[in-house]
Amino acid sequence: TEITEAEYHAVREKYMRISVPQTFSPIDEAYAQEVDEILLKVIQNQEFFFSWSYGNSLTLSEYCQQESERMGFPVEITRYAFVDMDSDGVREAVVDFRFGENSQVMCMVLKFESHNAAVSGTEFYIRQMNDIKEDGSFYSSNGWSRLLFNQTNSQWETVPAEDGSSKVDVQWTPYS
Repeated sequence: TEITEAEYHAVREKYMRISVPQTFSPIDEAYAQEVDEILLKVIQNQEFFFSWSYGNSLTLSEYCQQESERMGFPVEITRYAFVDMDSDGVREAVVDFRFGENSQVMCMVLKFESHNAAVSGTEFYIRQMNDIKEDGSFYSSNGWSRLLFNQTNSQWETVPAEDGSSKVDVQWTPYS
C-alpha cells in the first residue's frame, strides 16, 4: 500500500521514543542485553510500544484494555519469553494473551527497532504462530515457519522452516 509522505510522517511521529542503547554491533552481548532490558520495561508497562493494529504507541496494559473494550470480554497477558525470532542475534519478546475464558489465542512479537529507537508490536493468532521453539521456529497453519524482519516497512515476513517438532520448546515466564 502506498502512502503519502505526510501520512508516513504522521505515523512515524506517533512512535514514543525510548532510551536508546549505546551503539554496538547487533551481535554484541551488551547491546543484546540492553535490548532485553528495554523489552522487559515494555512488558512491565514502564515503556510504550507501537501497535501496528492501533496505529499508535501505548503500554501493554492500555493495549489489553482497548482490546477488551473492542472484543467485549477480558484480554489478559498470560506469559512471555525472550526468543531470537529472526536469527539476527538479538532476542525479541513474545507475549501470550488469553481472550475471556479461552487459553492462548494470540501472541505478540515485540521488536526493538534500532533504526528508529522504538519497540513495535505485531500480533499473531494461534493459527499463525504456536509451539514456538528456542531457535525462533514455530508451527502455523502453513507448517513450520520462521520470521524475517523487513526493516524497510518494519513488518514481519513468514518463511518456511525445517520441521521443528523435535526442537526445544521456548522457556516461558508467567506474567504477574
